[in-house]
Amino acid sequence: MAHHFADASWKSHEFLEGPYMRVPKEIGCALMASAIVSPIVSMMDKAMVQPITGVGPFLGRMKDAGKVMVLNPRSFFGGLSFRLTSFVYFGTFAVANLSEAALDFYKVKDDGKRKQVKVSAASAANISLLAWRDSV
Repeated sequence: MAHHFADASWKSHEFLEGPYMRVPKEIGCALMASAIVSPIVSMMDKAMVQPITGVGPFLGRMKDAGKVMVLNPRSFFGGLSFRLTSFVYFGTFAVANLSEAALDFYKVKDDGKRKQVKVSAASAANISLLAWRDSV
């Protein structure tokens, strides 16, 4: 089972792979999740910031941002706000995935402890990255 990426059992946290095989996959999953989530969050972010300038209702602004994304992708995906948002979500997802992998590696079985560690790590990463993004 060289490429098996799942628990040995659905009720255990015992992966069949070691950390050297699992960690790159976890980072890849974080990258893909960020690539899926970031465009939507960037559109919402732009739509929420525009009321300050007095531009139309929220759904209309979302539609406008969607048009920019489809009709001018270089401008949308190359923009600073999208790149920073992608980095924030990649960092948050990577920390959550790597904390899960670390908990599995150290064989932490208690679900309450696992949730506490994972949520604390992901929250700390997200808050720190959002503060950094807002300062840039």
